[in-house]
Amino acid sequence: MVEATVKVVAHRGSTKGSIIQENTLPAFERAIMLGADYIETDLRKTVDGQIVCVHDESVEGKKVKYLTYAALRKQGVAKLEDVLRLCKGRIRLNFELKEQQLEKDFVRIVEQNGMSNDIIVTSFDYSAIQTIQRINPMIQTGLIIGKRNRFQRKRLPLAHIDVVCIHYSLLTDQLIDTVKNHRSMLWVWTVNNRSDIQKCLKKNNIDGIITDEVTLCRNVVMDYETFR
Repeated sequence: MVEATVKVVAHRGSTKGSIIQENTLPAFERAIMLGADYIETDLRKTVDGQIVCVHDESVEGKKVKYLTYAALRKQGVAKLEDVLRLCKGRIRLNFELKEQQLEKDFVRIVEQNGMSNDIIVTSFDYSAIQTIQRINPMIQTGLIIGKRNRFQRKRLPLAHIDVVCIHYSLLTDQLIDTVKNHRSMLWVWTVNNRSDIQKCLKKNNIDGIITDEVTLCRNVVMDYETFR
C-alpha cells in the first residue's frame, strides 16, 4: 500500500463503533490495526507520580492529580510506559501535555524507551513546549490552537515548533501561509465527517488530520491523493 502524504492521527486511539474506552491500550491497538499513522493521546500525572493517559482533569468526580495509578488502572487508564511499549516500532505518537510539571519525567521515560524520534509533543501552553525543547531538542514539538486560545496565532512567527495543530474551523489561507513560511507542519483537529475532511484537503499544505474516524479519514485521504 502506498503511504499517504497527509498523516491520519487517531484521536485518543480508535473507539468509533465499538465499546472500547478512549485513551486505553485497546483503543491504541485498534488504531494500529486500522492503519493510523499516529495516535494522539493526553497526559496527566497522578498523586503517586505516574504519567497516565487521561483527557479530563477529573475521573468520576475526582481530580487525577489526587488519585493513585492503582485506582485509575481499575478503570482501564493506561500508563505512559505501557503505551510506549505497545507502540514502539509500530506507530508514532502525539502526546498532548494537559498540565505542567510533568515534562522532565516525561522526557526521561521517553528516552528510557528509546522513542525520542518517534513522538511529537503538543500543548496549548507554549511554555510547556519550550521546556520539552530545552530538555531534549531531538523531540518534535507543536503548538495547539483552538477557539479559546486563538490569540496564540500571533506567536507563530516567533515560535520554534515543528507542527501547528489548529482547530479546522480556524483554518484560513493566511494562517496556512504563516505556518508554511515558518516551515512547520500543519495538522487540523478534530475532523470527523467526509465533507470537512475534503475541505481541509482542498486547502492543500495540510500535513495531518486528527480524527475519531480513522477508516473514513484514511479512505478520503487516499482518494484525494490518488485522484487529485
